[in-house]
Amino acid sequence: MKLPENYVLVGKENITSREIIDVRKSIGWESITTEESWKLIINTALAVVGVRDSTTGMLLGVGFLVGNSRHAVLCDFSVRSENQGKGIGTIILNERMRIVDEMRIPYLYTSLSESNP
Repeated sequence: MKLPENYVLVGKENITSREIIDVRKSIGWESITTEESWKLIINTALAVVGVRDSTTGMLLGVGFLVGNSRHAVLCDFSVRSENQGKGIGTIILNERMRIVDEMRIPYLYTSLSESNP
């Protein structure tokens, strides 16, 4: 799947903790996690993949890969509700899977939250 025009993939060096909080709030996932905590989460993640609208600069979706070189988890995956259904989530998932393959991680896990409709 190809990114829609004006959308670009970004990594953890180009995503702020404030943006992650904003994306999560946009889909109703309130969080007690602070900006400082998200900074640590971003810095310690194996990878953070986001999609940004290059016209507005807005982060539209984000997903994390955490763990180590043997066991990893695809987690904290969210796309702004107004941008769902455009393939953004698929692009983020595929990029995280590409990173898993590149890192040769043999065991990968994910789950869905009960609050995820």
